[in-house]
Amino acid sequence: MYKFRNLILIFFLILNVGITYLNYLRNESFKYQKIFIKDISNGNFSINEVQIDKFNLDYPSLAINTIPSKTIKARYLTQFNKEEDAIRLLNSSISENPFSVYTYYMLARVNIKQNNLYEALDNLRKGFEIQPNTNYLSVLYFSLLSELNLKNELFESINKISLSNDFEIWRFYYLSILKFSHSDKLHINKTIETASKNLEIDPKKFIDLISKN
Repeated sequence: MYKFRNLILIFFLILNVGITYLNYLRNESFKYQKIFIKDISNGNFSINEVQIDKFNLDYPSLAINTIPSKTIKARYLTQFNKEEDAIRLLNSSISENPFSVYTYYMLARVNIKQNNLYEALDNLRKGFEIQPNTNYLSVLYFSLLSELNLKNELFESINKISLSNDFEIWRFYYLSILKFSHSDKLHINKTIETASKNLEIDPKKFIDLISKN
């Protein structure tokens, strides 16, 4: 009986140590996450290379904004010109969480930086299929389709954003299709009409807003 009681005490002691350690990791992660989220929102990089190397990727595996920890670290690694390390983390992140649009977006940016445009396009396609109304990914997707002269795919993508009321998405979509205006004025007019309707503004106002931005 005495030995059994000791085993129970040891079990709860180990359990308590484990919980305390996990709470420590979570609290340390949350300290960094406040900075990460602010950096992503503002396009900044406030964490240095030594600090990001110490960032724990395993617990918690998701930040409080649901972006995978590996994706967050990869964002900083690209800033420190460690693209291969970033790609490795991003691919691992996708394997663990294939529905993170931001991860596909970051992987596309790294591939663009390395001039792997078609690989970047494949990343953007996958993210766009998951959530076409995510403006930071969609605008890059439209711009790359336009740059690669993939007119048919670009024109067809309007079907995925046809209900969007995000001005940035429509602005970049319109700007991306303008290079084809000489060959397809009907699609230009359709875009203006659909965007104006969804944004609840006059078509002329839509064009004026784009011109001002």
